[in-house]
Amino acid sequence: MTSDTATPGTLPAGADRVAGLTAAGWDPLVGDDDFFLSRRWMSVVESTGKVDTRYLTVPAGDGTPLAGLSLALADRTVPWTLVRPDTVLASSAGEGLPGAAELLAALGGDATDVLLPGVVAGGRHVGGNRMLLAPDAGPAEVARLLDRTEEWARSRGARSVSFLYTDESDTLLNEALRQRGYLAAEAGRYSRLDIPEGGFEDYLTRFTGHRRRRIRAERRALEAAGVEHVMAPLGDFPLPRLAGLEAELFAKYGLGHWKAEQSLEVLERTLAVLGDDAFVSAAVADGEVRGFGLLAGHASCWYALRAGFDYAFQDKLPLYYETLYYRVVEHAARNAVHTVHYGLGSEDAKRSRGCTSTTQRTYVLPLDPDGRPAGNG
Repeated sequence: MTSDTATPGTLPAGADRVAGLTAAGWDPLVGDDDFFLSRRWMSVVESTGKVDTRYLTVPAGDGTPLAGLSLALADRTVPWTLVRPDTVLASSAGEGLPGAAELLAALGGDATDVLLPGVVAGGRHVGGNRMLLAPDAGPAEVARLLDRTEEWARSRGARSVSFLYTDESDTLLNEALRQRGYLAAEAGRYSRLDIPEGGFEDYLTRFTGHRRRRIRAERRALEAAGVEHVMAPLGDFPLPRLAGLEAELFAKYGLGHWKAEQSLEVLERTLAVLGDDAFVSAAVADGEVRGFGLLAGHASCWYALRAGFDYAFQDKLPLYYETLYYRVVEHAARNAVHTVHYGLGSEDAKRSRGCTSTTQRTYVLPLDPDGRPAGNG
């Protein structure tokens, strides 16, 4: 573990491991919507990712932090296909998302060969990859971090730098990346749910009469099937069972290369780091967990992290909606939670249960063999 040398009265300008980041140099930048860029969560990702990492910071002259950025070096061996530039672009093109096919064509070759190894910037998570910026930070700090990112990429022999999921609301970063020649394509829509203070009954008023009747019918069907709900800390559940259910979900959606053993490692590390701040909303029948959603609390927000379902048991029962929405809304309202983050994917299902969504974009900068932006003399 190394960190940049700090001059007297300033903070270090970065570290190779989360453990090398000082709380004073990073935590003040982390807001309510930045759980995935918190030191705790980044330590989970770091310990299970097993790749080169770098955390850059920009300190002000008085030692307060102005900006921060997380980096990871991905190669063809990493299993996290949802946070690799080649596979993200291929998926976006397959879904017909604007600009994705054109971006792949512009690379002029096989995307894996052109882009990997590549530096993934802004966090290794699906949705909301970004820089952390203090209120006083501006274009100069953004440019400084991008300069240092591209320098680090060059030092690691990377063929690209990418921000895989940049929210449309992040205007400062979007503009900076466009100006620097990053290629862009749409990557999907990120969903959030605002929690009403009145809880579930207040939540129901957001829907049409038809939708309200359907939701009540779904809950009656679960009760008739003997499905009970349990909301409890992650440590209260058999982690191998949860890991197996998540592997079922991944296999159902074409990610069968991800194994239950990998899920178990992530769950164990999440429990070790987050403790009771990681909790499970579970559907239980006949003494077995039949479906679950893993959530984490951060400030006034909850984050849906992982999920899994027993599809042989589920049949047409709405386990997904019960565990990830209806029960979550009930408990979130009781705990003064303002927003639940649901991330990318399944936008229609999420919107049907009250979420709002924003567009995310993938930005990629191919580098030539010398580590310079491709096409720049």
